[in-house]
Amino acid sequence: MSEKHPQDRFDSLDTPEANEMFVLQARIMREHGVKSVLDVGCRSARPLEWLDDSITYHGFDIVPEVPSRLAAKYPESDYPNTDWRVGDWHDPPFQDSYDCLVFGGMFYYNKDEVVPIMERYIEKYQPRLVLICDIDYKSPAHWWAADFSELKEKYHHREYSVQLPPSFHGMNRRVVFEIDLQANSKASTQCLLRKDLAPLDPSYQGYQAPSYPIEEMMEWIYVTNTEPLDNIGRDMHKTFELDYWIGVAAGFKPYYTLAKFGIKDNTRVIYADVSAREIDWRMYFDQNYRVDMSDQDLTQLYLDYKDMNPTCEFIRGNFHEAGEIIRREREFLDISDSEWKQVWEKYRDLEKIYLTTNIIDSIDSILEIIKPGTNDRTTNAYVWTSNAWDWHQFRYEEKDFNAWTEKVRKHLGGEFWYDGKLPPFSSMR
Repeated sequence: MSEKHPQDRFDSLDTPEANEMFVLQARIMREHGVKSVLDVGCRSARPLEWLDDSITYHGFDIVPEVPSRLAAKYPESDYPNTDWRVGDWHDPPFQDSYDCLVFGGMFYYNKDEVVPIMERYIEKYQPRLVLICDIDYKSPAHWWAADFSELKEKYHHREYSVQLPPSFHGMNRRVVFEIDLQANSKASTQCLLRKDLAPLDPSYQGYQAPSYPIEEMMEWIYVTNTEPLDNIGRDMHKTFELDYWIGVAAGFKPYYTLAKFGIKDNTRVIYADVSAREIDWRMYFDQNYRVDMSDQDLTQLYLDYKDMNPTCEFIRGNFHEAGEIIRREREFLDISDSEWKQVWEKYRDLEKIYLTTNIIDSIDSILEIIKPGTNDRTTNAYVWTSNAWDWHQFRYEEKDFNAWTEKVRKHLGGEFWYDGKLPPFSSMR
């Protein structure tokens, strides 16, 4: 049976060109605080390279040569908690429970059995996170792609697209599904912040936002950001000096974008978030964070806030690793220690406005604070909505977004730097 799965066909996955796909998987694992992983069809097992060596990482593959190859590639002296075995998915050779299951390309060979196989493994191993990495249906090899329609309909998930070089056997488009089983267990009936939106188009088959009780959502504090940071590119650096930074209050992205733009002594920062908890945390963090903080002191900052606000919940990342997260993300964004220090020295003295408001529905109240642009000079602004459009289950229509952006553009007197998730509107199929 192993002849059907030739190992050399996947050697390209061991090249640096494939790193993005595995870095993404490792980042998701870290955000969920994963301590143990079972890699089903492990073949390359490369997420391991970006994980702490304290994490248990077990894997099996039907190709007999894989375990010995991985044992040589990841020696026990460097990766003490690894175990590689030969096995078929019908009879997996591991019996323990795991925080995370990884299916890396396995459904390429079982394209019509995605949900039954996944649910069998969920029942056996009781994970809280499942990651599926496979060929995207948009790939040049799309006629081989697995059918994920049932999975997308049945499970709350996040979906990521990864573009690999064309040399990957025509399979250079990959898709990664992040399935948070704890979120699925907590999901309740629809609970929206707005009730006057158009009904969800029943024919729409895209990604579904979670439906948590509002009172629970309003206590969330994002340790890291939900969207990737790769849109904060080098070409953003000092593109223009900001008059205004406007955005939601989640994660560390506000500080990264301020570091990438040229901020002035009179740049005004406006945080506009529907969550009073996020706004309160942002004020607390702004007042207490120091660039020279040790990791232990930074963790204590989170713990102190939690002690004062026991109902809050830190999500999307382990705050005990906040110091490491900041260093890793700054390295990815090419923000040096000196730049980080400079931006914080300037940021502390900037005028900051903290608003508990809906950045979409209440944009008029935000624009009232902003000096309008003129014919002679555009008001330079960066506007970040993160996933605010997604919070309403994609019930906005295309015209709503276009009207919103046009209103902001007119007030500023020209173009502005917009950043945020663009939802697959019900009118855009």
